[in-house]
Amino acid sequence: MDEPNPERPTEDLSLLNAAQVKTKSTTAPRPDYGKAEPQPFTEWISLFAITLVLSVLVFAIRLYFDIQFIDSSAYFYLSDQDTGLPILAPLMHIEVLLKAGELLTAICLLFLLAGKCRLFLKVVRIFLFVGLIYQVIEFAAGIYLRSDLIAIGVGEAGTTSLTPEFQLNVVLLVAPVSILLRIIWLTYFSTAEQVKKIFIN
Repeated sequence: MDEPNPERPTEDLSLLNAAQVKTKSTTAPRPDYGKAEPQPFTEWISLFAITLVLSVLVFAIRLYFDIQFIDSSAYFYLSDQDTGLPILAPLMHIEVLLKAGELLTAICLLFLLAGKCRLFLKVVRIFLFVGLIYQVIEFAAGIYLRSDLIAIGVGEAGTTSLTPEFQLNVVLLVAPVSILLRIIWLTYFSTAEQVKKIFIN
């Protein structure tokens, strides 16, 4: 009959402890990346914030002048069926609605940016893309309408901030720059990996 080995219980206990340590190491909780602190704003984000504030002011000013123009006698003359361009009336109302939407969206983006919210990246991409399409259409429509307005004699008595000719001239000057800037910012917010580490709240 074999004699009992006094070292056997010690070996079994060591194996049991090793198995427990291995089990604990494999079932250790993963780090919670969702609680990571957002990184500080970069120079590019700060520049975009300034641009967004200026955009809010521009949208508000343009919206104000559009509403003033719709209430003027020049608008009724230019949108008349016989004396002007009937298509001007629906275009002006659509433009007012779009500018009001741009203004509200830009204000919401400022709050999302200040809070470093993750939703900011989705909203700003949609805002820039829709604005890019709108600027291209507005630029093309401005070229088309400008020739028609000149044909019916608009602007012969001088141009003011309330005349459609003045506003179209502003659009034709600003639209190409605005289109280029929107393409740059849309590319930045779509491809830059650093912005994903900033807007994580």
